[in-house]
Amino acid sequence: AVDQPATAAEVAPEALTVEGFDLTQVQTLIEGSDVSPLQKTMLVEGVKAAQDNPELLKAALEAARAALGY
Repeated sequence: AVDQPATAAEVAPEALTVEGFDLTQVQTLIEGSDVSPLQKTMLVEGVKAAQDNPELLKAALEAARAALGY
């Protein structure tokens, strides 16, 4: 059996980690997802509000990853 590399749906993008955080990429991922418009707004605003606080950012990115299915 050949090991297949993980698909994009299985591995969270680097932008959704505290270490590789990229607000523009996170917004693009959230906006392009199929979560509800209200949830998109809440996720984007949560990440924006938390971007300068690593502790809050970690929680906001975890919420975003969960909502996006990562």
